[in-house]
Amino acid sequence: MGLFDKGGVKRFIRWAEKNNIKLPTDDSSKLKELKKLNLKFKEIKELPDEIGSLEGLVELDLSYNELTCLPKDITLLTNLEVLNIERNKLNCFPKGLSKLKKLRVIDFENNFITSIDQEIGAIENLEVLDLFFNNLTSLPAEIGNLKMLKELKLSGNNITHLPAEIGKLTNLVKLNLQSNKLNELPIEVAKLINLEELDIWANNIKSVHDDIKNLPKLKNFELIVNVEKLNKKLIEASQADDVVVAKEMLVKGADVNYKWKDYAGTEFTTALFEAKSLNMIRLLLSHEADASIKRHKRAQSSIKVWESDSKNTDEYESFLTKRHSPDVEKYLKYLKLL
Repeated sequence: MGLFDKGGVKRFIRWAEKNNIKLPTDDSSKLKELKKLNLKFKEIKELPDEIGSLEGLVELDLSYNELTCLPKDITLLTNLEVLNIERNKLNCFPKGLSKLKKLRVIDFENNFITSIDQEIGAIENLEVLDLFFNNLTSLPAEIGNLKMLKELKLSGNNITHLPAEIGKLTNLVKLNLQSNKLNELPIEVAKLINLEELDIWANNIKSVHDDIKNLPKLKNFELIVNVEKLNKKLIEASQADDVVVAKEMLVKGADVNYKWKDYAGTEFTTALFEAKSLNMIRLLLSHEADASIKRHKRAQSSIKVWESDSKNTDEYESFLTKRHSPDVEKYLKYLKLL
């Protein structure tokens, strides 16, 4: 390439040095041909236009920084396939990304994006679009032009409706819509014949068309729609000490403190009441399980009483009053719960 491009790479190197950012190499010729650049956790507030001089880049990771926007010359990275800007401070969808014809993965999770530009539909090779936890209220109809899209992650936004054009995404395998403000799913979702995962918990959806429920590849749809089933599945996993399933239920939105009434002769139970192993207890407590929840004791319980109850010392029990194994007891003391 010409002298201008070489000069741009050198200026990028100087920018990195000035900001105490260590690059994989300080050789401008090698840097220009670099395929992957990891700049995560660098406290970057502004990226220089010279990033566009790194024309060999295939993957660019800018996650966990403080970027509010991207430089216009990022559109010069025509070989870019993966762009990760997770956990920054972007407040709008970057302009010009449609020029990056090879882009397959966009990860803008945990930013402050309020809308998606119509040009999104021109990123024709996009396979993964991650917009978890932003401030979106709607999607443009052009989203339906992403014929190669396999994963669309929109959880944790404020989306009130989906465009009918979403039914054009016939290669879609995963559609994450948790924690939005949807009242219904458009019938066009029934056209997503390759859909395997559809997460819609924590919305205002009361019913779903049978044609959507009966999509040929869809898995565990009733579990995802029915939060109560999700909660009970978590408790069953805890009772069976199946940490893998418990993690899955928590990720899907199970309430860690859900009370299953009249369970096995008890007033109620929770996942933590049923937990036995240290790994399960760690998992549940890390998701803010309430160890102090009390219930009436069942008959012939071997659990110690709730000692703070002066009048009803024989009536109540909690997770903290159980007899625990030494390793669990040590862990609870470490957390200052005992």
